[in-house]
Amino acid sequence: MFNRIHVPLDGSTLAERAIPHAEQFAHIFGSSIVLLQVLDPTSFHENPSAVDPLS
Repeated sequence: MFNRIHVPLDGSTLAERAIPHAEQFAHIFGSSIVLLQVLDPTSFHENPSAVDPLS
């Protein structure tokens, strides 16, 4: 029924609490999970290292 389940994350604990629910749905439907984090582009100009996902 679902191929991919997108989980939007904003860095809050509340948003991360959605991950176990997404895992359950993914297990039931044989889906993959995509974790999304939207970055504010204005912060890149002020501090380029702020948007480095590996740091």
